[in-house]
Amino acid sequence: MKIVAVALTLALAVTAVPLTAPVASAAAIADQDARNRINLAGRQRMLTQRMSKAACMIHMGIDVERHKVVLSDAAILFSETHSALQKGGGAHVLSPETDGDILAKLAEVDALWADLKIAVEEFQSTQSETSLQSIARLNVPTLVKMHEAVGLIQASYSDGVIDPLLAKTINVAGRQRMLTQRASKEACFIAAGVSAVESHNSLKNTVSLFDSSLVDLMEGNPDEGIVPPVIDDLAWQLETVQDTWSELKPIFGSAMQSGAVSMDDLETIAAINDTLLSQANDAVWFYNNY
Repeated sequence: MKIVAVALTLALAVTAVPLTAPVASAAAIADQDARNRINLAGRQRMLTQRMSKAACMIHMGIDVERHKVVLSDAAILFSETHSALQKGGGAHVLSPETDGDILAKLAEVDALWADLKIAVEEFQSTQSETSLQSIARLNVPTLVKMHEAVGLIQASYSDGVIDPLLAKTINVAGRQRMLTQRASKEACFIAAGVSAVESHNSLKNTVSLFDSSLVDLMEGNPDEGIVPPVIDDLAWQLETVQDTWSELKPIFGSAMQSGAVSMDDLETIAAINDTLLSQANDAVWFYNNY
């Protein structure tokens, strides 16, 4: 199972790039940098939820060793990507950020991440319910602030660098990754009795947003600035996401209705969730590299 977790981390971290890619123009380089930046900033939202979900699964005794790897890898990837978004570099060799508003927003994320990171590290050491409660308290504010940063990045790089419709679509497709982890985290927190009321209240919105966004991505939504699938392979990928999502959605629906999640349901979520995330991530990279 550890191999599965590591393989997914690599899939989330690395993009396939042709080894013999032609020399690109300055405009093409700027366009690709903008796509990468929106994508990777969007992935940060997902990582806040992935860490929280993994910690909860460990607490509940679900596939513990694999989720320890998931938690560790997600925390490392968040830190590395956050630095790259600010200073440049990283696996995708981002250029240093120069927009003052974006840098200020990322600095706000810094402060929240510092506290969440401490809670994650404490949980890794103690696996105490107190540290899990700290993660439950801190993960959503960090997610919200990172989402604000993604919006600023999308707006800034849509201004003459990248097609605004593509920028919005990458953002929404990237948000789907986060929602796969958030729904699973919320289900786990309900089962664990940690932030259970808040998780139960928010799960409906999480599922509804995933559903509506998936329809927008599959069909296009001009009113929302979302382009339809640009290639047949992407359309097929989105259908694959829909198929896998349909396996999990009844569990989330039951949790919304009853306010309870069984251990059997948690094990099913754990077994399917990474596949769904990987498929959603592949869809984002279709947009990123088109």
